Amino acid sequence: MLRFFGAAFVSCAVLVGGLLLENAEMKKIRCREAFLSLLNYIKNMVNARIPPERILENFSDKELERCGFQKELRDHGVKALCILKENGSGERMGLSAREADILCEFACAFSRCPTYGDCAAMCEKYASVYGFLISEKSPKQKSMAELYRKLGVISSAAVFVILI
Repeated sequence: MLRFFGAAFVSCAVLVGGLLLENAEMKKIRCREAFLSLLNYIKNMVNARIPPERILENFSDKELERCGFQKELRDHGVKALCILKENGSGERMGLSAREADILCEFACAFSRCPTYGDCAAMCEKYASVYGFLISEKSPKQKSMAELYRKLGVISSAAVFVILI
């Protein structure tokens, strides 16, 4: 009986490990998509001719709040995107170095835009580049997340059978 409970406990630990890995991959995907929605929001606000200092006043995103970046946006505005590259917080949120570079370049270019027209074109460019970059990674990451879950279930069952 004790052996059964021990096998069940180890099996559950393996299953939870697989599910946690799946959750981590899905969190990275959601975080990337949240930054794309931020870029699109900024683009829409620029098209609506909202002054740059007021663009992020009403922006809120649950995923950026979860990963702790919403506070940076409130404190620093669009320039907060450079923080992703400078202190490595982009990597902790699941962004690649290239993605953090693109977001930082966007923030620098946004602060130097002389007119709304130039700014709107620049926002469109960076949103499409970033969108293309994450659209290449998303299917791979989703399949990896599924793989982690399936491997967790299969490994859990195998460990249970072996230990009994």
